[in-house]
Amino acid sequence: VAAGFATGAAGYALLAFADTDSLVLVLIACGVLASGIVMVVSQITDLAMGSAPVERAGSAASLMETAAEFGGALGMAILGSIGTAIYRHDIPGSAPAAAHETLGGALAIAARLPERTGDALASTAREAFTSGMQGAAIAGALLPAGAAVPAARALRGIRVGDKWTGKNQPRTDK
Repeated sequence: VAAGFATGAAGYALLAFADTDSLVLVLIACGVLASGIVMVVSQITDLAMGSAPVERAGSAASLMETAAEFGGALGMAILGSIGTAIYRHDIPGSAPAAAHETLGGALAIAARLPERTGDALASTAREAFTSGMQGAAIAGALLPAGAAVPAARALRGIRVGDKWTGKNQPRTDK
């Protein structure tokens, strides 16, 4: 679990180095990030399902699924809010109102403006979006990086018990 958190944090950290023309870096960073998340989720799910009594396996599975959905939505909302705040801060006040809302809005307006003005707005909006993504990535790296050490300490002595009885026994092979 700790290795998964560290891997996820590394993925977010890589994403923080992406620029407006860094598609390969973004794809690599997202692969590393996803690998870390999968490591954590699979181990925590195994721990929870292995520890739950057989008669409560359905409840445990539904609780895990609900927590995963809620956590994902909450994470996207928080990181999205950070990215949006940075984006809006970086868009000049003189830009049209729709450009302050989204990158798509800024690009749509830029396409209707004279070439030089539109190109300048599109470039500024792309840079602002990238800054927002980098800020969200830095914030995203902090949580799993901070969770790695407590996870290593808290889960060190836990071993998933017999899958059929749900009994969890402390490790004796330390």
